[in-house]
Amino acid sequence: MKILMICFSQTGNTRKIADCIQQGIVEQTNHCHICDLETARQKDLSIYDLVGLGCPVFYYQEPYNVRDFLAELPLLPGKLWFLFCSHGSIIGNTFHSMTSEFKRKEVTVIGYHDTYADAWLPFYPHPTYTSGHPDEHELKAARIFGSEIVKKLMSVDPAKEMRS
Repeated sequence: MKILMICFSQTGNTRKIADCIQQGIVEQTNHCHICDLETARQKDLSIYDLVGLGCPVFYYQEPYNVRDFLAELPLLPGKLWFLFCSHGSIIGNTFHSMTSEFKRKEVTVIGYHDTYADAWLPFYPHPTYTSGHPDEHELKAARIFGSEIVKKLMSVDPAKEMRS
């Protein structure tokens, strides 16, 4: 089973979540690779059984570079993806707009995970109510999500081998 996670993380919070999701996936499959957006642009994403895409939320939506990445994707009929994000307050339209773009690419999104994260920007007063996030409970929830997304993949496509 080939699983890839693509992660854009500006402050490191989304990457922390990606690492925990990866741990949960590896508990089930023994393998999951993480790469950044630029590396993913050079990969043949059609060879993966499951791909995850994670990013922070900027002004209630995915960042422009993630939106551009999605727009540049080729058609990937029948491919399965999951989405995850970190946000300082409200998730907004992020998953909806990303999923809409995936539908145009003939991709099925089988799961979503969002996590609070410290919205550290120079113009934000600190501390915010998400200072100190993601915390240990949110990191554990991300690991559990990773494990559960593999189980969901197996329920959608039972022919996949769990350990490869």
